Amino acid sequence: MKYYKIIVEGNIIDVNYVFLKWQTKHRILLGCDPSEAMFIQSSDGEQVWRTSWLLPPPEEAGEYPFIDAAEISAEEYAELREKLDEGTEVPDPVDPEPEPGPEEPEEPEPPTEQVLSVAEMRQRIIRLEDELSAAKILLGVE
Repeated sequence: MKYYKIIVEGNIIDVNYVFLKWQTKHRILLGCDPSEAMFIQSSDGEQVWRTSWLLPPPEEAGEYPFIDAAEISAEEYAELREKLDEGTEVPDPVDPEPEPGPEEPEEPEPPTEQVLSVAEMRQRIIRLEDELSAAKILLGVE
């Protein structure tokens, strides 16, 4: 048997294993295997939901609210069922609300280009070559 937790706004509001599909002939919802399912029913039988990974129902089946649902183990089902029956609010640990991150630092203004003379460029090249040679010696590369 496959168990599912029903998640709305980051909280687990129900757990269940009842799946439904639309029967066009009699225009009713019938219990079915998850592989044929178009809907998930609440554990009290009062609500019917849709989720993105179920088969799409025909238009004649009507509109139903969308929720998030995730498969859970039988053990997790039993634990969550107990908490929900006690009336305890159960946040979904897999989908916590994102914490605000640090503010993005402002992007520094690009430096203005400085036009160098030929002599200044030559001095800079010599200095950079010296720094590169020193780094190679420190790293043992040559």
